Amino acid sequence: MPPVRLNVFQKLVLQWEKLHPYNGAQVVHVEGLPPEDLAERWSRTLASLGLGSLNLSAGAYGFDRRGTDGIESHAEGTPLETVLTAHLNRKYSDSETPLRLIVVPRGDRTYFLVVAYRHFVADSVSIRLVLESLFDVICDPTAPPPDPVEWSAGGYWKLFGPRTSGGSAGWSLPAAAVAAAQQTWRMKRVRRVESRSADFRVEFTSHRIPDGVVDRALAFARGRQLRLNDVLLAAIALALREHGPLGETSKRTDFALGSIVDLRPHARQADRPRLQRAFNLYLGFSTAFLTPEQMSDLATAARALGEQHRRLRESNSGSASMLRMGAGLLAHRLFRSPATVAEWYRKRVPLSVGISNINLRPHWPQRHFPSPLLDYFRVSPTGPLMPLVFSATTLGPRLHLGLTRRADIIAPEMAEKLVGHITRTLTRL
Repeated sequence: MPPVRLNVFQKLVLQWEKLHPYNGAQVVHVEGLPPEDLAERWSRTLASLGLGSLNLSAGAYGFDRRGTDGIESHAEGTPLETVLTAHLNRKYSDSETPLRLIVVPRGDRTYFLVVAYRHFVADSVSIRLVLESLFDVICDPTAPPPDPVEWSAGGYWKLFGPRTSGGSAGWSLPAAAVAAAQQTWRMKRVRRVESRSADFRVEFTSHRIPDGVVDRALAFARGRQLRLNDVLLAAIALALREHGPLGETSKRTDFALGSIVDLRPHARQADRPRLQRAFNLYLGFSTAFLTPEQMSDLATAARALGEQHRRLRESNSGSASMLRMGAGLLAHRLFRSPATVAEWYRKRVPLSVGISNINLRPHWPQRHFPSPLLDYFRVSPTGPLMPLVFSATTLGPRLHLGLTRRADIIAPEMAEKLVGHITRTLTRL
């Protein structure tokens, strides 16, 4: 298979990697003990999928079928969050596999199975595909090998471009350019981090919301014609208002909140079958704003976010975010100095928080939950745009929040207050 050309988001992420590693992970809590031949099953799975060592050159990449570096095993009782934090701060070389399998035994005849990855090659859908194939051979060593993945279904412009490009329908290039300019102007009223530190080291913690709360949050959302993401983001905003690290001035009073968007459903119908097995990065993002008046309570904040998110979906803002990705690439090329680029993000794109929200109930983990799959959660990077990111994962009656934070901006005590405030807000629904 010929090398895959980098799409616009992949090019931007490689620029972010010059500031700090941009990695992710997905974690499965499994009943029982790890198979003794797990390394062999992992290597066989990746070989069947067509994944292995990465070959990265200017503007393109591919995978070598030689396999992997094996697996990373930790001693029983090793804190999982310590392992995940180390991975988020790990710099990959361009010649090694972008996927790592990590095993952390718990000592209660269960273990954590982690697929950690270099984010520029894969989105959450891609990693779920890898984990599904591995989980199949863990449950049944005689399971047939998976079919090879597609490395790419095309670039952003072809798949998700404006109406005139032959890509997804629903957004206009002139309207998107105007919206991007308006968003840039709107950022002038947004609170931003006052620290100018160029230390992007992050720390990760995982938090399980009490079982059943997610269903009450869903009922709260549906009763107001909202989505769960609106409610979660509103709860996060209220916590930030009380405990966050963002400075307020007479001109900067508002919050900017980012949401990751899976772009695969936005492609043309004819392109979607290939996208189902495409191992690639196909993500966009949208940004909503809250004023102090809109944060008087959860219902008001969620309603304000819901109205904005409806307009953003109608204009296909997630697909149109490729324009803002292009602007980010241009900034890196103009400023070059990492310190200058970091300051540009702090001033021009001062997002308060980001959220990556996924419901696994329609997907393969639900088939194995609650046994032998006990839990599933995700780990997202922050990048240079924001001080913290929440990874929200719904499985069965369970909502799991992964929190990734810039260590020099948000101390552990502040993170505990934020999560405690969010949990209390959701539990009261």
